[in-house]
Formats: sequence, C-alpha cells, structure tokens
Amino acid sequence: MATQKRHKRKSIQNSDPGKILDLIISLNEETCAHLQIKINTYLCEECEAELVLQIVVNGERTEASIEAVGASTLPRKVKICMSQKLSDVLKTPTEQTDLLTNFEADFQAIVTPFVVKDNEKKRIVMFPIVDKPFSIIVCVVAPKIVEENVATLIYECFLFSWPTLKKSICYEYECSLKQKCQQLLKVARRLFTRFTYWSKHLRFNIKQHKLIRFVLHVKKGYRDVPYHSWLHAFNVAQWAYAAIINYKLVQHGYFSDLQALMYLIAGLVHDLDHRGTTNSFHIQGQTTLAALYSSEGSVMERHHLAQAMCILNTEGCDILQALPRRDYDRAIMLLRDYLLATDLANYFKNLNDYKGISIDYQKGNRVHTAALQSLLMNAADLSDQLKDWGSVKKTAAAVLTEFFKQGDVEKSRGDLPPTTMDRDKCFIPALEVQFLQGTCIPLFDILGRIIPKAAVCTKIIENHIERWEAAKPIFAEVPTTAGLSVLLSPELDNLIELNLKEKDRLRLEAVAAAAEQPAEQS
Repeated sequence: MATQKRHKRKSIQNSDPGKILDLIISLNEETCAHLQIKINTYLCEECEAELVLQIVVNGERTEASIEAVGASTLPRKVKICMSQKLSDVLKTPTEQTDLLTNFEADFQAIVTPFVVKDNEKKRIVMFPIVDKPFSIIVCVVAPKIVEENVATLIYECFLFSWPTLKKSICYEYECSLKQKCQQLLKVARRLFTRFTYWSKHLRFNIKQHKLIRFVLHVKKGYRDVPYHSWLHAFNVAQWAYAAIINYKLVQHGYFSDLQALMYLIAGLVHDLDHRGTTNSFHIQGQTTLAALYSSEGSVMERHHLAQAMCILNTEGCDILQALPRRDYDRAIMLLRDYLLATDLANYFKNLNDYKGISIDYQKGNRVHTAALQSLLMNAADLSDQLKDWGSVKKTAAAVLTEFFKQGDVEKSRGDLPPTTMDRDKCFIPALEVQFLQGTCIPLFDILGRIIPKAAVCTKIIENHIERWEAAKPIFAEVPTTAGLSVLLSPELDNLIELNLKEKDRLRLEAVAAAAEQPAEQS
C-alpha cells in the first residue's frame, strides 16, 4: 500500500487491536464483495456511520466500480463514472468531505436506496487507499465521530486488511479478463472455422491448428490499454471479414484471393503491442521505437508489422508456410501495405488521389486496387464509428482515456500536448464532430463511390454527428475537465434527445413560418 503523507506510521493508535485482529482473521478465502462487506461492517461500527462502501479504481484503465454497499452485495459489479471528484480524492492523501447530492447521478442511484430516508443532507467522508494497479476510495456516510478520526480508523484498518483485499481484487480481475478473452476466442473460433473452409476453397490450405495458435499468439501480443487492445483488433478483423463477404470483394473482382486473405490477417495484427500512444509522442519523446523506425515514418505501424512478422515466423504459427514462394513474398508486401495504411497521416497525404480514383475506379488497375486496399483497411480500423450510438460513446471514452493519459505524460516531461490530448482543454463534442466530418465522412464517401453497397455508411456517421452537435450545449455547461464524466453519464442520452426534439420543433416552426409568408403576400 502506498504510504499516505499524513499517515506514515505502521502501528495502531486509535483502533481496538482486538477488533482489528478479529477482522483480519475473518478475511479468509472469499469473494472480493464479501471481503468488502466485512470491512464495511467493521468501519461502520467504529465510525458510528450510517453506511460504508468502497469504490475500486483501476488506475491503468481509469475505471471505477462498486460491488458491495454496506452489508449488501449488488446483483453485479457496477461501473461508475470516474469523475473529477474521485480523481481529486486519489490525488489528495487526506480525507475529503462532500454531500451525497453533489456526487454523480450513477453514484447517487447506487447509494440512495441504502441510506435512511430523512430530511438531513447526507455527508460523505472519502479517504483514498492509493496503490497500483488498483486503489480504493472508502466512503463513510454520515459518521458521528470527528472526520479526522474517520480517516485514521480507515488507514489503520487497511494497514492490515489491504494486502488480502488487493489480492482478491487482482485475482478476480484476472479471472474476468480470462473469461472475456475466452468469449472472444470462442467467437474467433466460429469465425475462423468458416475462414478455414474458405481458405481451403481459395487454395491456401491453412491448417486449423496453426490458425488457432496464430490467433492465440496475436491475442497475447496486445496490451491491456483502454482502446488499442485485442478487442479492437478483433472488431477490425470481424468488419474486414464482413466486408469481404457482404461486398463480395473477391467475387466482384475488387480483390484477389490473396488480397482478401491478407486483409483479414491485417485486421487482427494491425495494432500489435500498441502502447496507447501516438507516433508524434514517440518521436518527440525520442523513445526506443522512434529510434528504430522514425527515419522511415509511421513509427507504431512499423512496430506492429515487426511484431506480426515475429508471430508469422514462429513455429506452429506460420499460417502462410504453405504458400508458394512468389505468393508468400506478395503476401508480406500486402501485409506491410495494409498496416502502413492505418497511419492516418498516410490517409490524409493520399486523400486527394483517393477522391480522383473514386470518380473513375478501374478494377485491375494496380494503383486503383492499392488505393482501395488502403481505404478498406482504414474503414475497418474506424468501423467503431458505424456501430450504435452507445458503442460510439464507449469508443470515444476509451480513445480519450488514452489521449488524456498521453497528454499527462507529455506535461510531466515538459512538453505541451495537443489540445486533443489535454484533458484541461479538449471539448469532446467538437473533437468528435471534427473527426467524423474531416476523417470518416470523406473516407466512407469515397468508399461508397467505389463500392455502392458501402454508401449507407455515410448516413450512419451523419446521424452520429447530429447527436454530437446536440451534445455541445450539454458539455458547455460543465468545466472542460469534466468532459469524460459527462460522456459516461447515464443522463447524457436523455438530454441529447431533448435537444434533438427542440431542434426539430424549431425547424418545423421555421417551415410553417416560411409557408405562411407567400400566403400573406398574396
């Protein structure tokens, strides 16, 4: 446990040693929620409080959750918004106090059913237990003893109980990750079972056991970062597979068999070993990766390619081994082109050329085909923006979490982060509108001209832009630093709907007024 500046001692002064000993003995091999309940009950009695609960914070992913309130276990672990208030508590090594009514709506919704219904405003004393990768914010509701003593009792309790609780939290987190990975792998198995049949039909003869080993090695190569993780890679590969099938890329002559195969593989490996940081971060920070690849450009993309080649050259994962030498060399070149295309700097560099090609696309033209490969790779990489609004918000939160972490690091090393990476300056709805209008709309508009069936994608993105525009007044009412909290708030969608309805009402009034004017003139 990280030492608190105010509590450096390792002995008990205010707590009853006998009660502490009984508590520690009772913390046997149980679930994390049951351990929390025992600690909550102990602190509730010692602090003469109405209620005690613990917020578990995953520092690496900037996520907060609650699974036990007082002596009750919630039906399931509930993620709550990692608000600025909670972030400030973790940064301050002393207790902080606030009223329940000043907390985020999701926190209030969890706690309110457990507190006594009276006219008194509920005071909550918060005290942080800071550690890595998990921390705890202990919340004591309406304690009758002095607040400073509350903090001391919490500190002395966790001085002895935290090692056991931390071990339980880490174990359950690892089990959760394993379960999620197994679920994805089951889906991957179904996807690649079809793919194996498809690849045999297309003469590639990929052995199923090699394909399984390859997928497992790729999954292992992704880090646990908020966005550029195995989940993102799988989503990109799934969209690539759907594009191959639904757009009939091979049947209609857009792709050769080999191009389709490498498109799918590229989707899986395109962000291998991503650290959640951008190319400019590595170049400006003069990192090891920048030293290796900056002379060629596309630092991270070249690193992803190097990682992919390591896996493809690993015994048992060499799924391309059966290809003739000429096809193998071509496959590696295709993989390189697909991965370098994911660098948006290359996309913007070639955007005007793509627009020209889309006006008169010619199948079989090598330049045109290469452009389509890059466009489809970008489309797969940005396909999160084609999902439902709820998924789009989650994607935005994950990406921004990575951005803001990078911005914090850049500030710590004395650099000035771009506005998009600065949690103190980034206005989220404006950033999202700019990204969708400047990057996604041109991409899917060009793709829709080449492959007419893809034209519907533009309409989906336009609907998301409309929602982000409606969100601007909502975000403008709070400090910029609270943007992520607003984005994750359950009330956001309701407020957006109200703004959209108001916009429609004003539009209808304007139409009606315009219709009345000619009648009055006549």
